Amino acid sequence: MQQHMRNGHSANPLLGAVAGALGGIAASWTMVQFNKALGGTDDPRADKHRRNATPNDMDATLSDKPASIKVAERVAEAAAGGQLDEREQDVGGTAVHYMFGAAMGAIYGAATEWKPATAAMAGLPFGIAVWVAADEIGLPLSGLSSKPTEYLASRHFSSFGSHLVFGFTTEVVRRAICGFRDSQDSGFADSGFADRGFADWGVAESGVPDSGFPDSGFADSGLAD
Repeated sequence: MQQHMRNGHSANPLLGAVAGALGGIAASWTMVQFNKALGGTDDPRADKHRRNATPNDMDATLSDKPASIKVAERVAEAAAGGQLDEREQDVGGTAVHYMFGAAMGAIYGAATEWKPATAAMAGLPFGIAVWVAADEIGLPLSGLSSKPTEYLASRHFSSFGSHLVFGFTTEVVRRAICGFRDSQDSGFADSGFADRGFADWGVAESGVPDSGFPDSGFADSGLAD
């Protein structure tokens, strides 16, 4: 079996997935803060609907009502046959948002272990890929949003910018975690111990410490007679 290598050590997709998932969770939070900075509505009367081109406060999806809430409503209806109240929508939608971010981050993190070039440009291409696949294609096809052409260009740009933040943050966290792994792997070699061996510690090849006596040994010490 061919062994994939990354930065001189074996690829670890599991570690990459965990690091990516943690990055995705952090990025999901960061993109919400970015949405708020752009002017997301905090008005409770808006009922989580966007009245204009500003992004919502839960996710960066194109739809008026956050797609995360729509997914939570579908799950609740399928599982219990009931409807979610406003508080349950907030809780369920937030959970869906973070779970989706973690899942995307895990896939990305594992992929970077197999192909390091995936992490090029600080994760920005990853963010763009999520935006295109999820917002521009996935949501309309699944009925979670209207056709992309029915939304203002400013809303597309807002969503695009939020997903750039998502991709960048995911990569920053992933790189911090995996970078610590890389530094640990290289630490022993960089210390010089690996190359110097035991001889530099004053230990003879036989494993007996160098006593400082001449090579002639005990007999030459004058004590043999």
